[in-house]
Amino acid sequence: MKKLILSAISLSVLLLTISSAGAATILNPYYANPTWKLWATDTTPVTDAALYAPGEIGGMSTTNLTNMYYPDDIVTQGKYLEYRKVDWSGRKYAGFWDDVYCSVDGNVATNTPHSWLPGGYYGDLTGLNTIWFGNDWCFLGYKGNIQGDPGIDEFGVNFTSQSTTMMGHDIANSGSNSQYGTTGLEQSWYFKNCLRGGVAHISYVEDKPTQMDDYFKALAPCYYDSLGSSGTEVKGLLKMILTGSYFQKTFKPELKRQGIYIATLLYIFKACLPYDVPYDNELRHKVCYASDGGYVPAVNAYAREYHLYNDSAHLAAMIAMAKNMTVAPPISLIREVATLVGTKTYFNKTCALYEYGLNQGVQVRVSVSDSYDIAGRPLTFKVTKICGGTPQTTIVDEGGGNYLITQPFYAGLPNSRTSILFIANNGVYDSNPAVLNLYYSGGSAVNQRPIYTGEQNKTVSPGGTVTYNLSASDPEGFQCSIYKKTQDYGTISGNTWTWTCPTSISLGPKLVPLLISDGTTGVNSTYLTVNVGYSGSTTSDEFAQLKSFPNPVNLTAGGTAKVIGLTGNCVVTIYDSNGTRIRELREADQPVPNAGQVEWDGKNENGETVSRGMYMYVATSPAGSKKTKKIAILK
Repeated sequence: MKKLILSAISLSVLLLTISSAGAATILNPYYANPTWKLWATDTTPVTDAALYAPGEIGGMSTTNLTNMYYPDDIVTQGKYLEYRKVDWSGRKYAGFWDDVYCSVDGNVATNTPHSWLPGGYYGDLTGLNTIWFGNDWCFLGYKGNIQGDPGIDEFGVNFTSQSTTMMGHDIANSGSNSQYGTTGLEQSWYFKNCLRGGVAHISYVEDKPTQMDDYFKALAPCYYDSLGSSGTEVKGLLKMILTGSYFQKTFKPELKRQGIYIATLLYIFKACLPYDVPYDNELRHKVCYASDGGYVPAVNAYAREYHLYNDSAHLAAMIAMAKNMTVAPPISLIREVATLVGTKTYFNKTCALYEYGLNQGVQVRVSVSDSYDIAGRPLTFKVTKICGGTPQTTIVDEGGGNYLITQPFYAGLPNSRTSILFIANNGVYDSNPAVLNLYYSGGSAVNQRPIYTGEQNKTVSPGGTVTYNLSASDPEGFQCSIYKKTQDYGTISGNTWTWTCPTSISLGPKLVPLLISDGTTGVNSTYLTVNVGYSGSTTSDEFAQLKSFPNPVNLTAGGTAKVIGLTGNCVVTIYDSNGTRIRELREADQPVPNAGQVEWDGKNENGETVSRGMYMYVATSPAGSKKTKKIAILK
């Protein structure tokens, strides 16, 4: 990592040359002064006949906020969402009363937008962090017929959502100066504190077991894209609004005044994802995220664990970071110095896209010298290649803030993007990265998934230690990486997973999800099965035909799961991923006894429908032979 000292004074001069007239009062790459409404310091009501929302027809005023909540420090063990209904003099945190959300869906009737921010958060299973705010907890608006201008300046809009039309890769791949291109989003939304929230939908589909359908040519850090279809994006926006409410009372207004509120929230969102990887890892910088860490749509079922994470742990970490933040993260910007080889699609301040084909390459010189810290702190940079590229890709620090990026042609590379992250650090925090994207279109249109080839099923006694040798192969020959999530059992060091089993743990199989990437945007996931206290991995010809179908099973659609390949008088025991027994099914008790199968309706012993996730079933024969397999439940 090389240190580059940036001067706030010289940067201010630069900013004045590209912004409106008048003395600069903020550091912002496009604006010398705020042009956007700042409710924290200006509570003057705003009227506009185009505004439609409950209680806000034609106008927006703080008097519309009748259901105010005030963030508090934790007073109940296990909680991270603590709010009071009555304000008090010693309150430290800003709250979300000054945040404005606006749906920009324009494909339905005026007062019923297609996607809408939920009125509460459903947290962990304890219920401690489930809170319902109602429909007037922050500024909510729908400017129905002004889709191109959701009111960022006029109403101070901070968060927007839109359903599938023209979203996903259509925005990321475009340099358009409109709301449907990265240039327009960066200048007219992102650096005005407004987050464009959309959905990937058909842009990123994983409904095939052996290949990816990923149509993103670029990773655009000024944009939030959600895995799935209409309505999935609002959960991600909700987590960021809740996080922003825990900024300190004087700190949040300054972030908004500077136009870096959204940049700060996106950094926190990515930095707090519960993965055992550093900040510059590909798991933290995706083209689209599971907004709800516990939900992955059916079209992404074949690599669902790659996207799933502990949603409650994620929000808890985001709030903890926000509460302690008194220094703003820096802003990373890139500037084209010279395009030496390659075709430029667009080059903005936070993201750029080059495209190249068969027997071609890209070489571009990029400067980070426009990057800044609002307090003038010196910056260092880490420049990292993620998500693709050839083994010969080089990043050369030429000094003075310049980097020479070279991407030569490499035979065998499928159509895929290479994303180069430029991450600034001010000595306290990293930045939301700026990204240089290099998209190769001269290879195969089919990017095959990597395949796990390592050990997968072992037994350990309580108090014992077990290790698995991890390995994966890519059909196209690229090197694979294997990761795990923070809350899951064990640790990964190199190619070895190790776990010391606690002495006080329930017996039974435990699932450990593994996340696999081939470095060319091809991903997959699998599970280690650790059998605590019994053999569990016994393989018997008696169960050679054992399987379940459908797998995954969709309970919402009335589906049930059948386990077939039983041999008479067998018992099938269902466990969750923690090894807790859920249900026992006896072959002899089925409507047609001992017919080689049992049927599971997705309910536990108490008749309650189980939550979505991965489950295990253990088939046991009368002779004691056992075999363990997995089944995924969708809802």
